[in-house]
Amino acid sequence: MPFQPEDIARKQFLVRARGYDRDEVAAFLRAVAVDYDQALEERAPTDAIAERETVRLLADMSRRLEAVAEREHAVAERERAVAEAELHIARQLRAVHELLDDVGLATTA
Repeated sequence: MPFQPEDIARKQFLVRARGYDRDEVAAFLRAVAVDYDQALEERAPTDAIAERETVRLLADMSRRLEAVAEREHAVAERERAVAEAELHIARQLRAVHELLDDVGLATTA
């Protein structure tokens, strides 16, 4: 915030020939400073509650994202294992095909 209660209470203005009563202005500024300070104090608990709620929500989102990442990692690991098994089977089929070709039993597809 741009103003602190002390800034308001201590504010002084230039004196002109036809101006406001300096004591009245000073008293008013002190009263405004007190009200402003009270408003800041009343707002502080609300800010703290909002901050705690934000922290709680961020922690919850973090846990959920971590769980999603773990599931995606598990799926990726299973997909990698399947791909390796498919590659192994393809190599075995190629070897069988080559053996059959060597004995003259292979057919071309």
